[in-house]
Amino acid sequence: MEAFIPQMQQLMLDLVGNMTAGPKAPRKLVGEDDCKQPDDCPGSLIRELRIFAEARDFAVEVIKKFMESKVSELASRHNRTVAISSLPNEVLSIIFEYAHAAAVADADPEEVEGEVTKDAKGKHKAPVRFALCASHVSKSWRDIAINTPWLWTRIDAPVLRFVDTCLSRSKGLPLNIMFQKPSAATLADRVQYEESVERCIPSLLTHVERWQSLALSDVRPIYYLSIFPFSPATLEKLDLTGIVNDDQTDQIPFRSQMLTKKLPRLRELTLCDIKIPISSPIYRNLISLTLERISFDDPIEDFIRTLGSCPLIETLTLVDIFFLDDEDPLPSNPPIALLHLKEMQFHALYTYALGDILSSIRTPPTVQIYGHCLLDVDDNLDLIFPRSGIVFNTTPSLSEITSLTFNFMVNETTFSLTCASGTFDADTSDFILKIEFEPAGDWVSVDALSRRIFLNLGRVFPLPNLVSLTLVGAAPNVLRPPDFVKVLRRLSHITHLKFDYCSATLMNTVGSGRLSLPNLTSLSFSDLMELKMRPAKQYIMQMISPVDFCAMLARLPTLETIQFTNCSVGLIQTLESTRAKRLCPRLEDLILEKCDISGADLIALAESRTKWRGEEVLDTIWVVDCAGVDEQTIARLEDIVSQVQVLRR
Repeated sequence: MEAFIPQMQQLMLDLVGNMTAGPKAPRKLVGEDDCKQPDDCPGSLIRELRIFAEARDFAVEVIKKFMESKVSELASRHNRTVAISSLPNEVLSIIFEYAHAAAVADADPEEVEGEVTKDAKGKHKAPVRFALCASHVSKSWRDIAINTPWLWTRIDAPVLRFVDTCLSRSKGLPLNIMFQKPSAATLADRVQYEESVERCIPSLLTHVERWQSLALSDVRPIYYLSIFPFSPATLEKLDLTGIVNDDQTDQIPFRSQMLTKKLPRLRELTLCDIKIPISSPIYRNLISLTLERISFDDPIEDFIRTLGSCPLIETLTLVDIFFLDDEDPLPSNPPIALLHLKEMQFHALYTYALGDILSSIRTPPTVQIYGHCLLDVDDNLDLIFPRSGIVFNTTPSLSEITSLTFNFMVNETTFSLTCASGTFDADTSDFILKIEFEPAGDWVSVDALSRRIFLNLGRVFPLPNLVSLTLVGAAPNVLRPPDFVKVLRRLSHITHLKFDYCSATLMNTVGSGRLSLPNLTSLSFSDLMELKMRPAKQYIMQMISPVDFCAMLARLPTLETIQFTNCSVGLIQTLESTRAKRLCPRLEDLILEKCDISGADLIALAESRTKWRGEEVLDTIWVVDCAGVDEQTIARLEDIVSQVQVLRR
């Protein structure tokens, strides 16, 4: 390579020489003395430096273009040699279809239990440019991309040239239009984006008969109101998101231009910060309705009547929705049949609104209800759920609840109720009901609310088929032992009970004369460790002692399964049998998860259960992520009990 350096240098000198051929006499600077040699004058030197710089830039540009040409030529030759280039156009078209679908799936948000993740929100705003990218790879790919109309049916960037390209290349296929830019940092940026959307609308309206879906986010209605007089009759999905707390959002045009227009094929409607009166025909015959951050000027009775015009609705989402106060009670009409409803989600909804809706509709047994509810000082579950006498006509799934988890401490201001059917584990089975409760204001005590709602279980909220109850974070200053006993007496038919980070004062009542659980066969404990049970802020937790724990188990002779998750070794060791102490004589399954018990202690426990037999011997030991239990311990346990199940998570 170094051998070419002198030649390159000479070429540059020749180039500079040609550029300086026939130079004009250098102009003298003001006040400058005559130069002995012209080339020594400052003006001449400056001109020479400029020529060298121009020669350098010229040479670099020539080399750059030459290299780009050669690289493009080589890339084209390389592309013709790879396997994918030998595939028929039909096969490449199929590959494009899957690649395009993957790009769309990556750009659209993924929901987790009805909530869009932060990463998904960022992706949702990114335009899908697969068609453009594919058309710039090679000539053959460009031909395929241009002649594959469905690649151009998604219009997600308000760039007029891009929009016109998509309209032309998509032929006559249905169009999915979505302009969803994140909120701009400045007002000027937002206005610029809105104006770009407005400029694209005339072109889009020339193909209004092809619109399948329309999504406009962070764009004020004034920039797209020209759409609705055309009434896109083929529109199936509409998503309008306004500007949060934007005083300039004018709702009047919606009333005058949109209310009288029918969208006969509309099935999915999402409105966020955009208020369209409930009386609008736009709400009819929907299968999916999402309303967010809207204060309606209509009473909730009108909304319920609107639901009646959507008999095939499958999903209903209400977030921060307020209706016009109406002190008159709802008329006692037969419940509206919504037999296709799969899920109902709500957030920051007041009890009166949720209760009115649930008592006015009839849902299928498989419906899932989840969300977040605001409670006032005197609110109870009877304001939310239909009375037990009409529950079979309104929400029959509530009568099928088999497992319930009551979490007293989701966080400092929130507690939750989760119900499921099918299995005794509400964390893994299909849930029926999942609600987080929060005080409506600072004047409401979260401890008092959680205590009151818990006292409703089995009374206001009947649970005839309940078999499993899980309590999380039950502290005596939140739930007094007499209240705990009162509720569990109503639920004495349960067969499985789980305490997750609960105080000893509550556990000590189980099995006593005050609280008999004759059908209890399974008992689980979680997070009962001395270090974890230290008081945390307003929660006062007392760790149960091995003596009290032993006394509780002695009162529960029907237990067949006991599970410990992240629990003190001292509690587990109470199950060791001696000549004088044989707890839980029917115990068949012992489950240990994330416990610090040593292999020697576990072997000693198993051997004692075998030596001092009760009515039935310990049959199976489950070991899940217990660091102290090694392969040698497992081998020894297999000689003692019938089965040892080891799981690593």
